[in-house]
Amino acid sequence: MSMLEGLRVLDMSRLLPGPFATWLLQAHGAEVVKLEDARGGDYLRWIPPFDGELGAMFTALNRDKRSLTLDLRHSEGQRALRALLPRYDVVLESFRPGVLARFGLDFQQLALEHPRLVFASLSGFGQTHAWAQQPGHDINFEGMAGLLAPGARLDGVPTLPALPVADLAGGSLMAAFTICAALLRRERTGQGRVLDLSMTDGAATLLYPLLATTLASAKPPPPGGDMLTGAHPCYGIYRCGDGRLLTLAALEPQFLKVLQDRTGLAGVATRQKLEALFLTQPRHHWVELLASACVAPLLELDELLEGSLVASRGVLGLGDHGLWACPPAGLAAKGPAPALGAHSRVELEAAGVDFDALRALKVSTEPPSPEDG
Repeated sequence: MSMLEGLRVLDMSRLLPGPFATWLLQAHGAEVVKLEDARGGDYLRWIPPFDGELGAMFTALNRDKRSLTLDLRHSEGQRALRALLPRYDVVLESFRPGVLARFGLDFQQLALEHPRLVFASLSGFGQTHAWAQQPGHDINFEGMAGLLAPGARLDGVPTLPALPVADLAGGSLMAAFTICAALLRRERTGQGRVLDLSMTDGAATLLYPLLATTLASAKPPPPGGDMLTGAHPCYGIYRCGDGRLLTLAALEPQFLKVLQDRTGLAGVATRQKLEALFLTQPRHHWVELLASACVAPLLELDELLEGSLVASRGVLGLGDHGLWACPPAGLAAKGPAPALGAHSRVELEAAGVDFDALRALKVSTEPPSPEDG
């Protein structure tokens, strides 16, 4: 039995952070139903590159999820949402703070009506700060949280991050963890929770260990001058004779000794010496020789699906519906992503809502059936 089996999640979020959070919950057994806008749904559906008719990122995040559509600007859509709530354990939204309240769907009020539900609001800057109404994206959240500064180059300007760390770690991972904590509390007390989850808040907590060392030393590390950002030649990225890259992390004395013994390096291993050394042989040579010195290959994205560690452990793979992924201790969703509104009728009618009446009002939609031509 999956750890969250039987849990039902109503996912009102879109784009990346919210859907990634519910993807994590789904991987551990939760059933996730996406509530999408009847006028077009999650924006990721239509953002290239495409995997068939859908955006590839949408497909990746929403395999095996269900989709229903409602126009929450309409009073009948709001009434329908209220009817749906008793069928769920968790509701997650990512609207700008205050939007749902304007629709008469304030989570604090809904929590009084449904005290066992966990209501989670995921936003960039939180629900209460002066910045709450400001638009933003990952780089803004990372900058506000202090995550970018430690990555400054020698010219003082940080490198653009390769991954949206605030979105995924500060937002999605923190949201999934906090929702699970709230559910555990509910099991103990019978009470749900209203959660104000900020991607900037979550990103700032990732900085905690580095911030502690910075405060203790009374000064920030110079650009490229920290132990993990380039101060030590034995911790870095090097190019090999075949053009491929490897990672070296021989920080401890025992690993440095292995590096020196097996390469014949004498004295201090400067960056220049290491660069020249690694260029003399292809990457596989150095990985085989120096794995016990904390040397590993730096894999390109196209290398991940063939024989890599994550492929062999079932974290990534290709199936009938393209690329799939599986988080730690979870189960991979290998079916297709849902068509917009594909489950509107069954979800709404199960909640006692007249679907045909909503469709006539254009409050909800579902894909046309084959009989409709």
